[in-house]
Amino acid sequence: MSLKVITWVLYEAPVTTQSHLLVLLALADRAHDDGSAAYPAREWIADRARCSVRSVASHLRALEDAGLIRKGDQDLVSHFRADRRPVVYDVVMTAGKSCTPPVHDVQSDAPRGARSRTHDVQPVAHKPSLFSFGEEPVQNPSIAREDDWFELVWTVWPKHDKKKPAREKFVRLVRSKVIGLEVLVAAIRDHGQAYTAGGWDEQFVPGLLPWLNQERWNDPLPRPRHGRMQERQDDTLALIARMAEEDARDEQAGDRRAVGMGAGHRQPSADRVLGAGVAPAGGPRAVR
Repeated sequence: MSLKVITWVLYEAPVTTQSHLLVLLALADRAHDDGSAAYPAREWIADRARCSVRSVASHLRALEDAGLIRKGDQDLVSHFRADRRPVVYDVVMTAGKSCTPPVHDVQSDAPRGARSRTHDVQPVAHKPSLFSFGEEPVQNPSIAREDDWFELVWTVWPKHDKKKPAREKFVRLVRSKVIGLEVLVAAIRDHGQAYTAGGWDEQFVPGLLPWLNQERWNDPLPRPRHGRMQERQDDTLALIARMAEEDARDEQAGDRRAVGMGAGHRQPSADRVLGAGVAPAGGPRAVR
């Protein structure tokens, strides 16, 4: 999953229909950070885009005609069977990209001391984009920047409740530098995706607010629910097996004790009884 490509699709890709947007998001979910090497199955795309497999084929052709995707390196899927081999697509993130320079890069040709015509131009609050991370500094970051990032991660978290306090907590964590913005966004993305892919019911998913309050971004990713059920079953079977082994050991120990008691309390033989001058039960008394 590439948050960089998903961000571009959400905020910059020139798509015209919701269906095309969902299909493009599905490809971005499986692409590298440069948009390449996305080869999900069409059935998987159909499930994500809430449409039929036939519609997926139509949407992919439309996106390719629009220059938003293109065929990629098909050698990446050469290990698949020919009848089940998906098509590799690259998301073309340069499509529709504006070449207008930012305001802070514009140089004025007015004479020194003259009043600038751009004196009333205010810095623009750009929408979230991972292009700024590690490439060039963001000029004049605005208050709305964290809010825009929150709106992005809110869409990938499976449980939606207490949005306003969750946003406030998100912004406080970033501004107080408890955790970096990029790290926090990636953690919310990974955990949200794990809850969704793992088949968790919403009632068992923590809200984003308690998740942030408890600083659970360092926790291991949640396991799939079916895996947890299998784990419980395995634990139960292991417990039953241990109990059976303990019962078998106890039974063997009891048998050994019984054998030992039998060996130490053998019934006296007739010769020993007669030799001692004691008649066995039911027999005549021995005469010396």
